[in-house]
Amino acid sequence: MGGPLDALAQRGIAGAVSLLLQSVDLNDIIRRVDLDAVLDRVNIDRLLQRVDVNALLDRVDLDALLARVDLGTLAGRVDLPAVIARSSAGAASETVDEVREGARRLEDSLEDTADRWADRMFHHAPEAGPPPAGTPPRGKPPASEDADSGA
Repeated sequence: MGGPLDALAQRGIAGAVSLLLQSVDLNDIIRRVDLDAVLDRVNIDRLLQRVDVNALLDRVDLDALLARVDLGTLAGRVDLPAVIARSSAGAASETVDEVREGARRLEDSLEDTADRWADRMFHHAPEAGPPPAGTPPRGKPPASEDADSGA
């Protein structure tokens, strides 16, 4: 197997097939084929799985395609009041969400501030420093005038 006779036979068959194909008019054969019957046997879903849609769209001339669009007919199909209502509802919803988020941040900030004040008031000793003006010095109470007179 695989010897010189096999190689010679393979070349002979390839040459015969080539001569046969050159003598056959493929267009004549294709004209005789019932393409509807062939297409009925094609699995379209399987075929579409093989299609690279992005590569296909890259070949589309969008300007030429859009030039074919009747904008008047297209605009007539649009429910403009519904579009405006959905758009307005979306904007209003976004505004409400932003206000809620701002209120939440303000509440968090106020809570943090209240926590810091409470922490300073109840858990920390006041910072040392000079007493406010007019505060009597700590230690012995000031001597009263009666005590000085010996009465």
